[in-house]
Amino acid sequence: MRGFIRCALVAGLALSSSVMAFGTYRAGSIVLDQGDSIARVMDAMGQPAYKEPVMNRYGAQVAENWYYRDGSKMIKFTISGGVVQLIEEIRQ
Repeated sequence: MRGFIRCALVAGLALSSSVMAFGTYRAGSIVLDQGDSIARVMDAMGQPAYKEPVMNRYGAQVAENWYYRDGSKMIKFTISGGVVQLIEEIRQ
């Protein structure tokens, strides 16, 4: 049930929000970039509010989306191979 609620939240955000992709994100005094390790993201941001697997068309997990709340917006880090592949800001 909890997973369903998270999926519904993500779907709702995607449908009712604007999404902007960035190569960097400032977390306090730390600037996170594409290519940074997950350890660096965890040091700067802590535990994500939730994680979502990214599957390919064959059902294999190829990446993971990590979501963080920042006021009225969500920040999504797409992680693959232990590094940040994409940083997106989702505004409601």
